[in-house]
Amino acid sequence: MTKVAFVTMCDYAFPDHTGKACVIGMFEEIHTSAFPARHAAMSLYARLTGEPGDHAQITVEAGRPNGDILKKMETSVTLNRAGFGNLMVRLEEFLFVEAGRYVFKVLLDGKTAASVSLRVSLRADGGPTETVH
Repeated sequence: MTKVAFVTMCDYAFPDHTGKACVIGMFEEIHTSAFPARHAAMSLYARLTGEPGDHAQITVEAGRPNGDILKKMETSVTLNRAGFGNLMVRLEEFLFVEAGRYVFKVLLDGKTAASVSLRVSLRADGGPTETVH
């Protein structure tokens, strides 16, 4: 049975030329000067574990602070011969409509397996949008 060992939000997640995961710029907060705030690009990365060759149907849901689903993406991952897999979801031009905690859920075969939250707030100094680790 496939499980999520680790999930994070980051600036960029990609496989290198050998298939190893590269996870760049992990963060938990975004500060912006106004709402709605459009974030140019970010990624969700999840490390999957289980039996070699396991195949999982995956849904990623991005939820607003009030629980409404903003975006839903579906994909699948087959675990490698060591029983590991990488989920890398690129989110471009993502719109944060209000301040609060946004929750990104990873569902395996229709059931929530893991989630990561991202706090989005106004910058006190009114400066440009920034991510905070």
